Amino acid sequence: MTIHVNPTGKRSNEIVYYDLETSIILDRWLKLREKINKNGSPALFLGRTGNRLSPPTINKIVKKHAEVVGLHDPKSKRLDKRLSAHALRHYFSTRLREAGVPREFVKELRGDTGTDAIDAYLHIDKKKLKEAYMGLVPQLDLF
Repeated sequence: MTIHVNPTGKRSNEIVYYDLETSIILDRWLKLREKINKNGSPALFLGRTGNRLSPPTINKIVKKHAEVVGLHDPKSKRLDKRLSAHALRHYFSTRLREAGVPREFVKELRGDTGTDAIDAYLHIDKKKLKEAYMGLVPQLDLF
């Protein structure tokens, strides 16, 4: 269950992996896509007109649906109250690292070409940081 993509200046990976649930949804989408792909576009995701969806359009769709389910507040100043397609990259990277996936694997899955790019996407949960530190205090023999 993979999709092969063309590498770009910012993306080095050529394979995107997906799970069974995604496979079911992709199969449904591909059947619909056939009906709207009048231009013969090779793009996976097409709009109503049959053209490739642009990054701003994808972001607009993500925000719209996130707002409907209460995950996006466009009026909030707080980043954690706003959801965008780009924020999902941060979420994906952070959750993979928290689950113990090696840094190099996350870098490859994301397709980062830069060596430090992944660091900008990882976020530390302050509560988890405190719990980890407090759990180590006895072992550090500080008190």
